Amino acid sequence: MSSSSAVKRESLWTWAALLIASIIILGSAPAQYLGRQQDDLMYALAAQSLAYGQGFRLITSPGLPWMNVVSPGLPVFLFPLAYFSPGHFGLFELACAFILSLSPWIFWLWLKKRKTTFPADILLVLLFSTSPIILSQSGTVMSESLFVFLTLIFLLFSESPTSSVRTWGRGLALMAVIQTRLAGIFLAPAALIRSLRERKWKELFGISALAIAPLAVWMYYSLHFSGQIQKVKEGLDFYGAGLSSILIVALKNALYYSTSLGSCFLPRMWAGGKAAVLIGGIGLGISLSGLGLWFKKDWSDPALWALISTLILHLFWPWHYDRYLMMPLPLILLAFYDGIPRLAVPVLSVLLAAQAAFCLPQWLSSSGGFNHVELRESYAWLRSHTQPQDILSSALYVRDGFYSARPSVPLALKTNAEALDDFFRAHQVRYVLWAGNLDLGLSDVGQSPIHSTLQKIAGELNDPKFFKLVYENGREDSAVYRVR
Repeated sequence: MSSSSAVKRESLWTWAALLIASIIILGSAPAQYLGRQQDDLMYALAAQSLAYGQGFRLITSPGLPWMNVVSPGLPVFLFPLAYFSPGHFGLFELACAFILSLSPWIFWLWLKKRKTTFPADILLVLLFSTSPIILSQSGTVMSESLFVFLTLIFLLFSESPTSSVRTWGRGLALMAVIQTRLAGIFLAPAALIRSLRERKWKELFGISALAIAPLAVWMYYSLHFSGQIQKVKEGLDFYGAGLSSILIVALKNALYYSTSLGSCFLPRMWAGGKAAVLIGGIGLGISLSGLGLWFKKDWSDPALWALISTLILHLFWPWHYDRYLMMPLPLILLAFYDGIPRLAVPVLSVLLAAQAAFCLPQWLSSSGGFNHVELRESYAWLRSHTQPQDILSSALYVRDGFYSARPSVPLALKTNAEALDDFFRAHQVRYVLWAGNLDLGLSDVGQSPIHSTLQKIAGELNDPKFFKLVYENGREDSAVYRVR
């Protein structure tokens, strides 16, 4: 076979793989109903608030409080849809699915910049695109889809041989990444270390200025309107327990993410078990070996520092979710590939076959995903037994208020009934929705101040002096209390 025929065949396989990758991601949307993760609803409402001219505020809460929990990048991205089609949140889901479906193409372009050869390049792209870590977020109005896309853009610019492209491209991409998720600040070493090593001070200053200036503005407004930077406060609140809690979180996060990665290649009945921990642990070990090779080749490699800093962040951050692996997943896969150069293609092929067989049917099925609102009976009761102006309070107040069609405020973290009652009266709260088994993503539940406080609140709500139980649903593990 001539070399030109081989090139044409490779090109045909590559285009087919990229199209299939995008179709699979689009076909899995929406993987979760709007509001299941609460943050998704916050992003959607923030975009709607911008379109209404209200600024960056929570329009479903009395007084329109400043939205300091989520970053502005995704709401700004969704703003045109919110402006021209207000209230059509399905378009938000479509936009997020579309941007995620473009990621395989950027991933492939970056792999070619890294000199990854055929067929390993398309195997890596398909492993990324068929991963349940990716598909479980397809079409969700969450920042991770935009975050992984922008990170790949950042890495692509980092490989440019042109200084001006590297400076402006990396700077603007880093700015966008940080504005999409505050965790994007951990990409700063990836953006700056090579310029620092090469003593390119102008490039270093330009990238820093582009990234930091908008962040400073956002932090100023967060402090001005809410008095805090939410993510910083969350970390400080948890780690008040000291060094032991840091080590426990790191251990539990390492086990959690090993399990998440290993479960991608196992039948559902084995997912989450010891086999998943073993496979995921081996995989991460091989990826770390690949990282070592990157370091030996070029210790200032942006991909190297992007992965190192991201792994450190998620190892010690006291919350864990599978979606946190979305951004580093392309880097983990490439490091894995480089960690086993002689066996890479057959191993990648086996992993892809297992992942496609065990996971794709779930996410491509109309009955797959998380498409049923868990507390729908409780929400229906609130809509039919309360007044539209009655204010609701709960732990996941944005989601609960949205589906109950009632204004809502967060549940105050008070540990006695009288203090709770004072808070509710001050905020004119009429009803409190309590739900058990909330997925708060806590790495160390036992040491979490949020979990312990919520457990105390559950007991205090049974104080008949201040609260009356008016509805209880055993199927949904929920209850509604009226403030006396």
